[in-house]
Amino acid sequence: MLENSRQRPRTTRVVPAHISPFPPMPASDSTESARSPHGLATFGCENCREQHLKCDRVTPTCGRCFAARRECRRTTLKIRAAKKSFHKKQKWVKTPIRLEFVDETRAVIKDATNQDSADDADAPVESPGTSEDSGSRSRLISAGATPSPCLSVGPRGSPTDRFIQREPGPSEFPIWAVGHVTPPSSTPQPSLARPLLPLADARDAQLFRHFVQHLASWLDLCDGDRSFETIIPQRASGSEVLMCAILSLASAHLVNTRSPAMIQITPFDVDQYYGRCIKLLHPSLENLNFDADVFAATIIMRVWEEINVVNNKTDLEGYMLSIHRVAEMADIEPGSLSAASFWVGLRQEIYVAVIKKEIVRMPLVPSLIQYLTEGDDFDWANRAVLLCAEVLNHCYDRTKRKNQSRWEELFMQSRHWAQYRPASFTEIYQQDADEHAFPEVWYRQGCHAIGMQHYLLAELYLARYDARERLDRTAQKTHIQSLVRRICGIGLGNQWTPPSMFTACMAIAAFEDWFDDDRDLDAMMDILEKTEKGHSRPTETVRRKMESHRRGRVYQPMATCMGSFQM
Repeated sequence: MLENSRQRPRTTRVVPAHISPFPPMPASDSTESARSPHGLATFGCENCREQHLKCDRVTPTCGRCFAARRECRRTTLKIRAAKKSFHKKQKWVKTPIRLEFVDETRAVIKDATNQDSADDADAPVESPGTSEDSGSRSRLISAGATPSPCLSVGPRGSPTDRFIQREPGPSEFPIWAVGHVTPPSSTPQPSLARPLLPLADARDAQLFRHFVQHLASWLDLCDGDRSFETIIPQRASGSEVLMCAILSLASAHLVNTRSPAMIQITPFDVDQYYGRCIKLLHPSLENLNFDADVFAATIIMRVWEEINVVNNKTDLEGYMLSIHRVAEMADIEPGSLSAASFWVGLRQEIYVAVIKKEIVRMPLVPSLIQYLTEGDDFDWANRAVLLCAEVLNHCYDRTKRKNQSRWEELFMQSRHWAQYRPASFTEIYQQDADEHAFPEVWYRQGCHAIGMQHYLLAELYLARYDARERLDRTAQKTHIQSLVRRICGIGLGNQWTPPSMFTACMAIAAFEDWFDDDRDLDAMMDILEKTEKGHSRPTETVRRKMESHRRGRVYQPMATCMGSFQM
């Protein structure tokens, strides 16, 4: 269980191996020949070389191949020195007579790391306990002990050490992937010798504050307790994995958005923070240690994965698969920290489903779904999110023929939400689109904006996949355009809550081809550019598709006359 406040008897569940986000990856035969004495391969793998990407050279499987779940292919490169001697007029750089050399080899770093580990072993460490009111493992604190050194970025480790080195053997295969066994409810983890707050490093403290003030609101839209703004920072004082996840996301966001240089962060620093986080988080995920802290850290790192699509040009979805696994196996109590993480994960999954035009693969936890009978504005917003997920599952289900009765059932659920939603979901200001492409719509809280957008997104897909006979296609197009304009208007009118802009980008990505007017297309392009520049959300692919469609519309009349082109 993720929460210990209400203990229930646990039953045996069979978890298929294919849902593992970290399957064992075989290494090629030439791995050993290319391995350096320091544990890293001499050269990058063939997959990274073919894609012109930087390889971290970790053996037997590099970080990119490990995350993409593919074989890491390596070959031994042979370098031959030129036989020709240097030219007689070769110019050489003059060096001073006295030189001072600084040894920064990996051997020195390794010795320093081992020394630190020996010092940490002398510090008193208490065993983890339980807390009834927090619902997860608490860490007992010993006064006078040395704090954990893994938070602030230092010289320890490789600059590209992004993934844990794993030795091949029986431990490569998680126990839950090979048999009909009951997964362990928890895995013992070392407790912290002392709380992590206050942070000793000023830059870590600035990153921590950046997360609380600017990024936590992305996740707390439908949570009245504002868990990621208030509860998560407090728990991070006793959870190293949470602290590392917070610092990783904050550093990546600042680098990708090129924020003002009040915090000096480089891509090298981002790699360092990320490497420390995954060394703590990945073993917990592989050992099924699904406590509330690990679940929340996985949600945070999924945001890290989303914003780094801008740099990596692809979404590996590794942490998304981990969230699937938690939802599949865990018994989540309504109102808990894990429930707040679940609803964030569902919105993240809807984003992937819309962009990739596929079903929502995240399992829906029955205890949380049944809880949404009566509630406050946040519950109504979560209802709209759930409705959108169910509509996507119906529209993108390619395994069977579309069921008209299911469409009508979802249509009635949408009508029910619109009719009985609280009056607080009424906009506080609205200006119709006269001079601008989109209307301007303001809402009081982020849950109202995101709830209305997901309801309208569900309406969009219901209108797009309406299979009723004698449907007026012109009226359908007009209706779809009206819904997209309103979603975009909500995003522009509530830019103080960035996820409203993210949802507007989702609607544009899915329905931009229903628009012909250049004014609409220019306004959509402006939203996409603002979102990527200001929040590091990937929109380049959608913008390229829009430009391609626009060029196709420009040349369509001539091509149609020639009879050689079809849209």
